[in-house]
Amino acid sequence: MVAQLSEVFLKDPQSFLQKIQDASLSNPGKPDLQGSLGIEEAVSDLFLNKDELEKIPNFASCNPNELRSGQLLRLQGMIQDTNFGHEFFAGAIKMNDQYWRGCRYILSCSEDESYVDENKMVLDERYSLFLTNIPGELKSNKVDSLDSEEENEPYKDLIMKYSNRTLGKEDFGFCVKCYGGMETRLRVCQAVDMLGMYEEPSEYSDGLPILHLITFEDFRQPSSITYPSEEEAEHLRSKLLTQFNKILGDNVASESLLLCLLSNVVHRADSFIVGSFNLNLTNCTPERASRIISLLKYLTKRTVVQKVDINELNREPLYPRSDGDTLSIGRLQLTPGTLLILDETELSSGTLNDTGVRNVAFLSFLLSQQEITFAYPFSSYNIQTDVRIIVLSHGKSILPVNAVYTSKFDEALMSSETSLSSDDLEGLSNYLNLWTRATDIPTDMLEFIQSNYVHSRRSGLQTNEKVLSIEINCSRLYAKSLASNLVSRQHFEQASSLVEQWTIP
Repeated sequence: MVAQLSEVFLKDPQSFLQKIQDASLSNPGKPDLQGSLGIEEAVSDLFLNKDELEKIPNFASCNPNELRSGQLLRLQGMIQDTNFGHEFFAGAIKMNDQYWRGCRYILSCSEDESYVDENKMVLDERYSLFLTNIPGELKSNKVDSLDSEEENEPYKDLIMKYSNRTLGKEDFGFCVKCYGGMETRLRVCQAVDMLGMYEEPSEYSDGLPILHLITFEDFRQPSSITYPSEEEAEHLRSKLLTQFNKILGDNVASESLLLCLLSNVVHRADSFIVGSFNLNLTNCTPERASRIISLLKYLTKRTVVQKVDINELNREPLYPRSDGDTLSIGRLQLTPGTLLILDETELSSGTLNDTGVRNVAFLSFLLSQQEITFAYPFSSYNIQTDVRIIVLSHGKSILPVNAVYTSKFDEALMSSETSLSSDDLEGLSNYLNLWTRATDIPTDMLEFIQSNYVHSRRSGLQTNEKVLSIEINCSRLYAKSLASNLVSRQHFEQASSLVEQWTIP
């Protein structure tokens, strides 16, 4: 079924989509243009067959100058703005006073069709999004690889017009047009894998290439995750901790870093976030931080590094902001699942200007609430996210974190040789996908934890609810690191012994 669909769809996508639209409009009477008109349902199964999907050109690996209007295109990126325009168009036209013809995905129309009696036309609407690169992922080099300055010119114009919406001159920008309410299922900062019909840049599109969206799914790398068994996880865990020890020279620091990498938001209750675990590793120099960053970027799929010093904080807003008309991207407008490394190793005393103060407030809110703030002239709003955050600093961070640990950087444990074979790299990268896995705490373990807490309080031990909360969260992360679905007493005790080594702010 999928293979047959793909062959017809690839050969003549416009005719294929036209037949589906017309079939959905075959009932007598004026058509209702709500929903996808059966189009998305007909093609969404393509994402289930990766071999067939590979036959469709992918923007990430093709020369944009070879793309032609009307062809199918796959596009992966981050939704930078969900409010990039709204327009009405002729969604259906009555032909020969006999039947209705759907007009979605028709990129041009004849002169006769441009002047249709309003009684023979039904208006439809479409919303536009702005799509750009996913921060922290490998970027396309297509602009740099074009053969001539003449071929490069449209992209230079695009960069100048929309430089406030992209982070770098090599980043792409796309206008994505959504039909049938698809925009209601898309969110700002979402990483998406889109399938649509390409339309070349023109004056009508203000020089932007257009993707007429047909279907989409969340973009993940890898697209499908196979978690390791408990036996495999134990082996990979040990191998990964060995790599961490080579740069941290400290078993506790390595274990702590691993828990941070496996954390994710599992529940929200008002301002209380469950599951997130932000770690501050101290005693870091710029050189030590550089080695840590290099290894983590090597192992993870989506990593963003942000220096935190007076100059960087004062330079420009890290957050997305609007002047009332246009939404400008911020360097920390991130997609969920990103690993954010904040490097404070060059932070020294100085004076923050207004931008710097706002940036510190933005970072503090991101760490404490897992929300990204969008600033507007007279207001702001926040969107929920799920970002893993590590802070590297010499002394204690200026930002709110869950735990602080001073790494020893014991040279007896460290090594300058941190290279990995391709097989080891793939295995460890896949192991770190465990961060998306859910781990539960059974009822008997909750009773044990509660009893243990009451006993500690009665014994006069310095245990408070904040420490207990971190112990519970880290016991879940410890179990996750061993690919276990349930937290055991051993997991809780191991996590508690780690927490004892930390400073809890």
